[in-house]
Amino acid sequence: MREVDLAFDGKPLLQRIGLSIRSRSDDVGDFVVIEGPSGSGKSSLLRLLNRLVEPTAGQMLVDGVIPAAAQTPALRRQVALLQQTPVIMSDTVRVNLLHGDAFATQSAAKDEAQLRRDLDRVGLEHIALDDAAEPLSVGQRQRLALARLLRVQPRFLLADEPTSALDDESRRVVLARLESLCVDGGMGVVLVTHRQFTPARITPRRLRLQDGHLKEV
Repeated sequence: MREVDLAFDGKPLLQRIGLSIRSRSDDVGDFVVIEGPSGSGKSSLLRLLNRLVEPTAGQMLVDGVIPAAAQTPALRRQVALLQQTPVIMSDTVRVNLLHGDAFATQSAAKDEAQLRRDLDRVGLEHIALDDAAEPLSVGQRQRLALARLLRVQPRFLLADEPTSALDDESRRVVLARLESLCVDGGMGVVLVTHRQFTPARITPRRLRLQDGHLKEV
């Protein structure tokens, strides 16, 4: 994003924001941690990155090009958003896991073994595919939501305070998975958080959003 402003009802929220995030298919992606006080616009910044909202001024670029409005659905497949509160359907774990496949550009394998691996990678080894999803804990729901997003095979993952309501074990699993996606999978990861987090295998870029401006920490 280049010189981006965002205002609501004429009131400026973000001003002259510049941010570049890289994903690399054959190397480590960028890991960006964004901090800032409540109400500073961190969630709005993430929503700008996958065009859930449009900037008031400035440019949003993908691979150096301004995407047309018609390309927005394809952009959101590349730039996935993991929200603070996971959205889970009243159905089985399997149905929830497969729900995002309809939006994928490449078909992910749907066989039992692959679905099992999808769950295992987010620490849901003891959850059966045909279990009901609704009784899961908040931490388990968030991990299921992450597994569902990853089946779409995005290039970038935006995580909006994904561990704020999680227990310590779920928080550890989610953050370790985000780090692995960046280091081992080359995915660009942007983490908004109010809690201190230092990845063990990569030095993140730390930014602070305050008073409408984004600055290196």
